[in-house]
Amino acid sequence: MTLFQTLKNESVHITKNRFKVVALLLFFGATLYSVWQGYLIYKYRAEQILLVQKSARESQQEVLGWFKNGKSGPEERPWIDVKNPFWAMWYGSHYVIYENHPLMILSPGQVSDIGIYKKVSVWSTPFDQDLIPELSNAEFQVSGFFDFSFVWLFLLPLLLIILMYNIQSFEKDAGLLLLVNIQAGKTNSWWLKRVLVIGITLSLWLIVVVIVPRILIGKSFLFNKEWIGYLFFSMIYLWGWLGLYTLILSRNSSQVSQAIQMITIWIFLVLVIPASVQQWIQMRNPASLMTEWQEVEEKRDSIYATSYDTAKVKLLAEFKDLSTTKFGLLDSISDPMKKGAAYRTLYKMYIDSSSEVFLQSIERKNQAFESFAFINPVMWFQNKLNHLSNSDLSAIIEIRRRIRSKSNSINKRLIFDEWNEVVVDSIQFKKYLEL
Repeated sequence: MTLFQTLKNESVHITKNRFKVVALLLFFGATLYSVWQGYLIYKYRAEQILLVQKSARESQQEVLGWFKNGKSGPEERPWIDVKNPFWAMWYGSHYVIYENHPLMILSPGQVSDIGIYKKVSVWSTPFDQDLIPELSNAEFQVSGFFDFSFVWLFLLPLLLIILMYNIQSFEKDAGLLLLVNIQAGKTNSWWLKRVLVIGITLSLWLIVVVIVPRILIGKSFLFNKEWIGYLFFSMIYLWGWLGLYTLILSRNSSQVSQAIQMITIWIFLVLVIPASVQQWIQMRNPASLMTEWQEVEEKRDSIYATSYDTAKVKLLAEFKDLSTTKFGLLDSISDPMKKGAAYRTLYKMYIDSSSEVFLQSIERKNQAFESFAFINPVMWFQNKLNHLSNSDLSAIIEIRRRIRSKSNSINKRLIFDEWNEVVVDSIQFKKYLEL
């Protein structure tokens, strides 16, 4: 019996089984619905990014207009002077934006916790109030959306059970195996071809679905490494389950026995093992309530209470070139703003070093989760697909480091320009915008 004949016979077999027809329709429908939901998320975030970028440009043009017209700032705030480096930087509208990846349509992952953008100032930290929610269970990487990766990773194995549970076992229970041997030649060859037909059909459906994001957004990412990787790992996952269920079919059991064995394996791999691993990690690494970070922020008062001489020594140890600035050459400073700049920079140095400790702690918890990949393959595949779509925990950590880096750049430039008493003009302001 050829593969084409097997495909034809299997199609007839499935269409005669209403349960299998309904299961296939529900699966295909769930797939299309999940992709459409992912597209709506992608589209909304893309629109918000455009709005933020437009707002930032308008704000920057307004400040440039102040310089052009000889104004010091907004009329309703006469105390503001954008010729002062601090205020010029404050009105610079610096943003860190999370760029959408086209594969987000298939795997939104944790994008609801990543945020779309963050306006960065001299005081910004990786753990500001609008960035905290996901950190209470950072190692528990589960999707918050009914997305394609959920359908493929959790519902696909159930569909395969429905399609495969009675392969060969039905013929055995009905006493038709001898007839099959006569017609097909070899029993093993016959039922293996049926499994192969199911695998090829779902593989073709996977290829179609993964191409959809490119069609929806019109970006040519079809052959980049992320797309190929996403397709590769999704395909490996499909054929992995097919291989596992094929081993059960090779035992030549009854329909009920095969169905029970398949369902038992699905329960353990999809429900029991991930839940057990999560519980173990939570016990070994209790969820952070960020109380330690509150203690870090409370350190501000003690830093500002430090004597100026001590603060200056610490500051010059970090930024040696400050000693050549106008105020770096002075033994004391009477200007409160210049003193405030020194204490502000010291506080930011302390915040940054502390934030890295926290970020590394989160990474260690995530690594502990990944270390169970050999016994927790379903969640490993989910994390892998989220990583390829840039919507996993590493993307959250990366954007927090970008926030810290941009805030550091702003503070470093500020302390030098403030201590050199730089008078900002439109040219200098444009340089600030490049930070």
